[in-house]
Amino acid sequence: FHYEAGGVSALGGVSMYPLPTLDNGEIPLEAMEEAHSNRPDDQHAAPIGCIALENTHNRKGGRVLSLEYMRSVRDWAVERGYPVHLDGARAFNAAAALGVPIKDVMDLVTSATFCLSKGLGAPVGSVIVGPAAFVKRAHRLRKMLGGGLRQGGVLAAMGLVALREVPPLLAKDHSNAKAFAKAIANIDGVVVDMYAVDSNIVILRLTAMAPPRAEVVKRLQDNGVLVCAFKDGIRAVWHLDVNSEQVPLAAEALRKAVSN
Repeated sequence: FHYEAGGVSALGGVSMYPLPTLDNGEIPLEAMEEAHSNRPDDQHAAPIGCIALENTHNRKGGRVLSLEYMRSVRDWAVERGYPVHLDGARAFNAAAALGVPIKDVMDLVTSATFCLSKGLGAPVGSVIVGPAAFVKRAHRLRKMLGGGLRQGGVLAAMGLVALREVPPLLAKDHSNAKAFAKAIANIDGVVVDMYAVDSNIVILRLTAMAPPRAEVVKRLQDNGVLVCAFKDGIRAVWHLDVNSEQVPLAAEALRKAVSN
């Protein structure tokens, strides 16, 4: 709905029905039930095709959906005949934060996508998972859209390294993110909710005491710290290529960047 240039509608012929999302990334079951109950069964209304969740939730700052919540959505959807799709771009981060195998997360949805690059550290690549017939159809649609790649072996090799070697390292990214949030919590002009850092994403906001956001982002970039403007704040993402020793360096760079 927010990203991908509207491709889901322009190319997929699918309309979106956004529902309110809580700060922890959950869509209340009550909101789903209201949307389900208010869809008339006639030619004027688009039928509901599936329920889509995101775990971890990017726009909520990497919040992690619990297995209990995902199970409740799955059970609700099954009762009403809906499949559940997971936007799992950072699903391996969710599994690491929950302390469970990725299979435990994926078992609670009908289909999912996950990125080999985000979190897992491969240069490029995403994977779609689900029932065999679903994946076969996805292969055909990808070809129709020009997404086929003949010489994909090198990329696949990188993806296999990411899948085999990186998941055990993700917990360190999460601890680094939490350490960074703690380190910047007392910087004048910066507001961060340390208790909202579930995984590898830190969202910080600037007060009126700080320089304009674009200037802060540029100052950080000039000092070798890459962040991005995000919603009404700044997003910092901790990953495979950032180590623990760089946490205090990034915090100090931010301290200098917000000083007038």
